[in-house]
Amino acid sequence: MDNYLKEFKLDTVKNKSVEIISEGRDMLNKVKGEHLKIYHNNIRSLSKNLDETLIILEEFAFDFQLIVLTETWRLHNTDMFQIEGYNLIYNEGQINQSDGVVIYINKHMKYEYNIIKIDSHDVIEINTHFKGKTVQVVAVYRSPSLCPYSFNFGLFNYLKSCKKEHDISIIIGDINIDILEDIEYSQEYLNIMSEENYISMINTYTRVQKNSKSCLDHIFLKTKLPQNSFLSLVLETNVTDHYSTILQYTCNNLSPEQFSDNSNSFKKFINYTTLNNKLRIENWLDVYKEEDIEKATQMFVNKLKSNIEECTKKGENLAKNIKQTLPTKMKRTRIKNSIVITDVNEMEILTINVLKTFYVPFTSYRSNLPEFNTLEINQNTLISGKESIKYLGIVIDCHLRWDLHMQYLVKKLRSLIPKFKYFKKYM
Repeated sequence: MDNYLKEFKLDTVKNKSVEIISEGRDMLNKVKGEHLKIYHNNIRSLSKNLDETLIILEEFAFDFQLIVLTETWRLHNTDMFQIEGYNLIYNEGQINQSDGVVIYINKHMKYEYNIIKIDSHDVIEINTHFKGKTVQVVAVYRSPSLCPYSFNFGLFNYLKSCKKEHDISIIIGDINIDILEDIEYSQEYLNIMSEENYISMINTYTRVQKNSKSCLDHIFLKTKLPQNSFLSLVLETNVTDHYSTILQYTCNNLSPEQFSDNSNSFKKFINYTTLNNKLRIENWLDVYKEEDIEKATQMFVNKLKSNIEECTKKGENLAKNIKQTLPTKMKRTRIKNSIVITDVNEMEILTINVLKTFYVPFTSYRSNLPEFNTLEINQNTLISGKESIKYLGIVIDCHLRWDLHMQYLVKKLRSLIPKFKYFKKYM
């Protein structure tokens, strides 16, 4: 039996764990091309450990399109945890005090997101694009206090309900299921992911304690793109007892040899959807009836090989599909949206830009705010109203209080904290 199993031994993605951040950064940057980078860490309280996480991200020059943080604990004011250059998405998890998932997504990326349910867990589902590829990222935190079998059932139903195919589908987060341990619900979890053609990109320890090691932080990938376009990494950070995990997709990372016209530039591809359907309707009765285990195994292997060969196709030569496009020149035009305010003698006394000009009504109580939202000046020109505005570096609100200005200062100072790491030896 072992001889037959060796023929179908599945290749697992090998990960490298690195202790030094600069080594991990160099490993990622060594791959040439344009990168989509995703960072994940179980942060175990965003308010407590965000500053240390920012120091790590500063080492990477914040070169991540998505930053996924799980076990954030409940957040009552997400404005305090903004990162410059990113939009924040919070799942508002309510299972317990430790629940919570936050995704920071680069502000330059267009995206849509939904908060969905897997079992009783609130999960963030983001759909976006990268270099013409459709990308879906599902960020999950599974509480260890809840039943893993119930979670598996919810995950199974969710994956079955996903009708739309994406070029890159990623499930990422702290699932609190050790996929390196041979227990029933772990194997059930892996079978569910495998059935939907998801590959585990993290296959080493992500949580190391004094008496135990486990792989609880997962990144599962489903794609028809070449697997060598993806690189996964475990970063042995010490923000919590969970290591950080990174997934990088590289566009245009084909080597020169792959563009040659010889037969080596052809590659075989298996249509797993067709294979799955064929295996479902295959007649296995003769295998069941065979009493000799060796013969039954040989019959099973032959049927499996035959179906795989029927569902295997040879890809086209990559060199024939290359289309070179010349960059187009774009002209930048500046539109003037200014109005000129004059006095009774038609003398110009003030020029303002209506897109950058707002008015703020001041009052002690919200109930006293005026009902009008725009101010009309200079022949039907409308100026928008705001309840707060930043003027000369000071945030002024309509009640002349300091709350918004203090929040602004906290966010600004937070972004400076990583800089002190480099200055500490001089202080």
